[in-house]
Amino acid sequence: MGRLIRTVLLVILIAVVAGLAAQNSENVSLKFFAWQSEPLPVWVLLVVALGLGILVGGTTFLADYLRLQRAVRRERRRADDEARRAEDVIRQSDRPQPAGQELLGESEEIVDPFGEESGHSTVARPSDRSVRDPRD
Repeated sequence: MGRLIRTVLLVILIAVVAGLAAQNSENVSLKFFAWQSEPLPVWVLLVVALGLGILVGGTTFLADYLRLQRAVRRERRRADDEARRAEDVIRQSDRPQPAGQELLGESEEIVDPFGEESGHSTVARPSDRSVRDPRD
């Protein structure tokens, strides 16, 4: 489908250029300071200007595209590195850590201030005196 659209657009462009050439065949010459071009048909100058515009626009687009591709590759590398680091940490751990243990540190214990029969799952440090019994 994309090839068909490109072909149709190319045919339309060729038809426009042919119509432009047929209607603008007068010769003109460009002057720029001391320089002057040979007399050329107007349509030739217009096609050259169009081509230069496409070239400049395409170059700008290509520069942005390459910059974004570089950023995408950098982010993919960063994500892969983080995934590898996470896999290494998982492989290096000898035993699974209880919930919250990584936050408390290796030397502290997890305690339930209400006892096992209370049904609460509050996690507190042994030195935490701010935990109150909600039944009070």
